[in-house]
Amino acid sequence: MTLRQRLAVQYGLVVAVCLTLLAGLSHHEFVVEPRIRQQFNLPKASVAPWRNTRRWPSTSSSRSCSAAVGG
Repeated sequence: MTLRQRLAVQYGLVVAVCLTLLAGLSHHEFVVEPRIRQQFNLPKASVAPWRNTRRWPSTSSSRSCSAAVGG
């Protein structure tokens, strides 16, 4: 087996593992979690918890930080 063939097989296996993990995560998110919420009468999560947090500093604070660093 040539080096190119070995690398192709290895990268193919990495892709297969990643797709399997993604499928498992999707199954848990869209099948298992709603079933658990329904079983225990939990409310449906309507807003993501990170939506209420501050995202990025304002431009004036980032300018002052870059000026303090010397940029």
